Amino acid sequence: MNREYYIYWYQLNMQKAYLIWFTTDEKDGFVIDETGNIPSFESVESVLDYAQKNQINVDADNPKFFDLDIIENWLKENSDTILDYNPFLDTWNLFDDISISTDGNFDKDRTYTNNIYERIFWGCNLSPVTPDGESFTPTWTKKELKIIRETLKFGFKMFREKVNN
Repeated sequence: MNREYYIYWYQLNMQKAYLIWFTTDEKDGFVIDETGNIPSFESVESVLDYAQKNQINVDADNPKFFDLDIIENWLKENSDTILDYNPFLDTWNLFDDISISTDGNFDKDRTYTNNIYERIFWGCNLSPVTPDGESFTPTWTKKELKIIRETLKFGFKMFREKVNN
């Protein structure tokens, strides 16, 4: 199974840090350390040092950015409005990959959340899947917004437990 490694960087509580993400034909995830958690790094240089010591060939070009503060602020504000679905989809996928890597139990009941995840995905209106001139804007019930909040709050809890800062 051939793995390709990339740098992900994120901002949380106005602090920036970096992770090493991998993809294979079968799954995606994050590099874990000897404790079973995900190492987090202060700089690209420290990522590359770690990668070299652990014989990991990391593609350091164009790291993917996650602004987790956007989602955490949305949760704190208890807003019923989502203006940009991209950070929600990115964060959901980030938490899912962390969970896969660390047995973090994120989004464990897909029958409960799959419809919501799909509507967030389509709300991003990604050009490869959205016809020209078309767009989709999801509408949410109070119950669905509660599910989004509960799922993402659990994701942040898991993130803080599983990512070594």
